[in-house]
Amino acid sequence: MEELKILNIQNVSMSYGQEPLLTNLTQSFDSKNCYVIHGVSGVGKTTLAKIISGHLQPSSGQVLLNNKSVINTPGNHCLLVQQSNDLFPWIKTEKNLNQNNKDNVKILEALRINHLSNKYPYQLSGGEQKRLSIARAFSYSTDIIIIDEALSSVDSRQRGEIISSLNHLRKDNIVIFISHYPEDFKAIDATFIEM
Repeated sequence: MEELKILNIQNVSMSYGQEPLLTNLTQSFDSKNCYVIHGVSGVGKTTLAKIISGHLQPSSGQVLLNNKSVINTPGNHCLLVQQSNDLFPWIKTEKNLNQNNKDNVKILEALRINHLSNKYPYQLSGGEQKRLSIARAFSYSTDIIIIDEALSSVDSRQRGEIISSLNHLRKDNIVIFISHYPEDFKAIDATFIEM
């Protein structure tokens, strides 16, 4: 049985200059559930993702993973799949994934890109590159995976199918989707958080 992972965001605030973006945000996440953070543009969804992943320090508050602070610690605890691609363009699709993961074929199948395993990222469409970025995140052993609008360039029918497949791939990760399209997640058992 896998260890339950718990992420606690406690009274997190973030300002850019004089403009407050997040104010005393408190939220808990665990590895038993999948989460969808949604809201209009500019409310701080991506800022929150960067704080959780350790890439951005909040103005105040705590971010704790199993009671240990992860503020300002980018690295192994979280993989953040952003709207821009983080692929290695000089190696083929299958080699962009963690080579120690025996489930890579399942991951590529779930994201409907297994037939592209011998292509380079530049040979893929924008949507295929996004799906490869997500596959890469799921191929690594990490506590938290955050997918920040990375499926926005995939058509809505495929988005729903991919989301459902990813939900089945989840093991003991805390998985957080950030989306403008919460309706795409209705088919899975997810906790919705509106910002």
